[in-house]
Amino acid sequence: HDCSSAHTIKSTSNSVMIAQAPIASRIATSALVPRTSPHRAPVCRAGAFNRLRHRAHTPNSCSALEHSRRNTLLGGGAHLLWTAAGRPVAMAAGKDDEPKEGDQPEDFRYTHLWVSQDGETHLKECRMKGFDLKSFAGPTPPQFVKEGPQPTKVTFSELPSNNEQDWHPCPGVQFVVCLAGSWYVETTDGSRKDFSVGEVLFQDDCEASPADKTPQHKSGVNGDKPNQQMILTVDRKPEVDRPGSLDED
Repeated sequence: HDCSSAHTIKSTSNSVMIAQAPIASRIATSALVPRTSPHRAPVCRAGAFNRLRHRAHTPNSCSALEHSRRNTLLGGGAHLLWTAAGRPVAMAAGKDDEPKEGDQPEDFRYTHLWVSQDGETHLKECRMKGFDLKSFAGPTPPQFVKEGPQPTKVTFSELPSNNEQDWHPCPGVQFVVCLAGSWYVETTDGSRKDFSVGEVLFQDDCEASPADKTPQHKSGVNGDKPNQQMILTVDRKPEVDRPGSLDED
C-alpha cells in the first residue's frame, strides 16, 4: 500500500520532512526509500521492506531508517528532517525547547566601555547573565528577567549625519541604545565599535570615575543618515578594572 495515508510528507529540492508521526502499528510494516534525485518524490511501499532487509546496517537503507523511525517517532508530535541521502539530521523537540528554571538567555549581548585604573578606556563584548525565569506582567507565561541599575533619567537624542565628537567623558553612568542609523565609539586604547539598530552600549567613563585621570572616548555618526539613540542614565557608581561588571550584579 502507499504510505502517504500514514504520513504528511513535504518535499523540497534538498530534503524531505515528515511532519506527522506514523501510527505505531504501521511503523513495522512500512519503509521509506530515501530520495536519490532532487526531481523525484520519495517512494514509500510496504513491500520494499522485505526486498531491502539485507541492507539493515546501511545508513541509507529503508530498514535502517525504519529502525530510526520506530525509536524516535512513537511519541506522536515529533518530526524528522532527512537530507537527500536519507539520513535524519534534526528532530523537533516540542515542549523540550521551553526554558526551565536555572536556564539563561543564549545570547543577550551588550558592549561595555570600561575604565582601567590609569584612566585609559577599553571595549569588551559581553553576554549578560543573572536572569530569573518568571512572569513579568501579571499572569503571563514566564520570561527571562534581570533587574539592572535604577534609571534616573531617560533621554532621546538624534545626532545629525556625519556628526563627530572629539575626546570627552560621558555625562554619567549610562546605557545607550541605538534606535536608528549607525554610530561608533572609539576608546583610548585604539579600539572601535560600530553600533547598529538594537545594539547596546554600557559605559561609566565619566568625570566621577575613581581612575587616576578623567577617562574619555570619541564618538560619531556613520554615514549620511542621522543616528537616533535612547540614553538611560542609571544610579550606579563608576568603577575601574571591572570589564563586564553587569554580569556580576
